[in-house]
This record gives sequence, C-alpha cells and structure tokens, in this order.
Amino acid sequence: MIGVGIIGAGAFAHKHAAAILHNKTTTLVAASRRNKAELEKFTACYGIKGYTNYLDLLNDKSIQAVLIATPHHLHHKVAEDAAKAGKHILLEKPMGHNIEVCNQILDSVKNYNSELMVAHISRFMPAFSKAKKMLDEGIIGDLVYAQAHIARKWNTPNRRSWHLEQNQGGGMLMTVGIHYLDLLTWIIGENVKSVKASISNPFLGKNVDDAALLFLTYKNGINALLTCSGFDSGGPIFEVMITGTKGMIKADMFKGVWLGQNDEWKRIKEPESGDPEVEALIFEWSDFIGNIMDKKPVSISGEYGRHMIEVIEAAQISSQLGKEVYLK
Repeated sequence: MIGVGIIGAGAFAHKHAAAILHNKTTTLVAASRRNKAELEKFTACYGIKGYTNYLDLLNDKSIQAVLIATPHHLHHKVAEDAAKAGKHILLEKPMGHNIEVCNQILDSVKNYNSELMVAHISRFMPAFSKAKKMLDEGIIGDLVYAQAHIARKWNTPNRRSWHLEQNQGGGMLMTVGIHYLDLLTWIIGENVKSVKASISNPFLGKNVDDAALLFLTYKNGINALLTCSGFDSGGPIFEVMITGTKGMIKADMFKGVWLGQNDEWKRIKEPESGDPEVEALIFEWSDFIGNIMDKKPVSISGEYGRHMIEVIEAAQISSQLGKEVYLK
C-alpha cells in the first residue's frame, strides 16, 4: 500500500481524493493547504492529517507519493522539495509556468531518483481514450489530420489572481487549452515541429489570453488545429475530431463518441453516467501507481510535460511575430 499526500487541497483535490480512495493500492494519508480553515474542512471529509506547511507533509514517513496541485508558478519549488524528500510525484498540468522551471524540475527528479508523472488527465477520459483506441485499431484507416476544440466560460468563480497573470502561468491556453494540446499530441503520437498561432483576449481584456487558434505541424508530417475559447457568453465545446483515410471519429468529453463513415454518423459510445473527470482520475492514479509498483517508466514523462510548455511558448512567440515558429 502506497501512502499519498495531497499538496494543494483545493476544490479539484476532492476528485483526486475520490480516485485515490478508489485505488486498492493507495491510501490517502494527509493534505496540505495554507488556508487553515479550508484545510480543516478538507481533512475532515476524509479523516486524514492536515499540514499548513507542505514541508511538514513531505517529512511524513508514511507518505511515499504526492499529488502537487498548487498554483502553476509554485509547481517547480514544491516538486523540487518533494524530489529531495524522496517522494514520487504526480504533478498537475501544466508542468511549470515556463521552460526554465520545467528544466529545474527535471534536474531535481533525476538527482534524487524520484518518479515524476505530469497529470494530463484528458487522455484518460473515457470518450477520448475510446477514440484513440479506435484510431489505433485502424477503423478509420491512416490518420490524415486532427482537430480539437475547447470552448467554455473562463471568468468563473474559481478563478484566482494568478490565473490572470502571464508570468505566473495564467491564461486560458495554459490552464485549459493545454488539455486539448495534449490530446492532439497523444493522438498523433509525435512531438510538435512548428506552430502558427493567433492568441488574444477579446472577451475579458485582461493581462492574459482567453482565445487562441493554433495550427500545429508534427514531426511525422501530420497537421492539427486547436481552437481555444474562454468566452464570456457562449456554448461549451469539449471535442476532438480525428480524420482518417477511411472515416472520421468525433469524441466529446461529456457526450460520447461517434464514427463517421458512409455519409452518416453512428454513436459508438454513450455519455458517461458519472463524472468523467473522476473516472479519468481513477485511470490516471491506477496508471501512475501501477507503473511505480511495477518499476516501469511513467506514461507521461517530465520531458513530455516540458514539451507541452515549449509548444505554448512557441505559440505565444508566433502570435507576437505573426509567423510560423519552429521548435528547437
């Protein structure tokens, strides 16, 4: 049994806690949050220990693995301390708020021999994992191109001040759009070669983006399109579309999966009856802990997490310069 501690016990951490408790090889030991009143509410839900200082949690010998779910700009410091304490790390996306801190995290886990997995949850969503399985089975032939579209209200009550600061990893693309950048990259199965982007803030007019359009070219020659809209008023979209030589697959996080062939769409997978995020987290934790126990490489490495940040930074440069940017 692997003892788990949660660093950053906010609202989404409750869903992580449900997944940890569901896993037969993990036990939730403790949580950390600076807000003592909120921490006490969280720990009371699960009958676990609470630490207002995350360093005290890292010194808890009954904990072998930690979830880091702090604000984006704090990821690197907490991850470095966790690696130094000998903990295995599931690090919420984005890996860090810039490339420099991603490199610092990679150096730390290497120096202290900790396992690091970046928590890109979307690929574990039942609808998206089904779509990827169908593609891999050759149902729609060879991959031609892919599209991902995310549209949702950005200015929601859970937004914090750091969400609206560029130098703290804020913005719609880094916070939400990165999920669908990961999906495209996972579906295509190769790293991004270049990006041409238009990034703006038409809805809220804040310091960070709330709209982005990315045209991506991958190293295997496949192209993809990502649209990201953090609207003030609109209709939500959580969709991936995969086009092959013999058909199309459409997957929606909440609505299921369709196969497009012979001029018609056929539903292949019905919507989930429960919370798709909790379902995805159960698969994510099972994958993370299973690989640790089996002494296998994690499925979403720190190098991959850094690549996602490389793509976003290249997209930001592309938008500023108005031209295609090639990644190093």
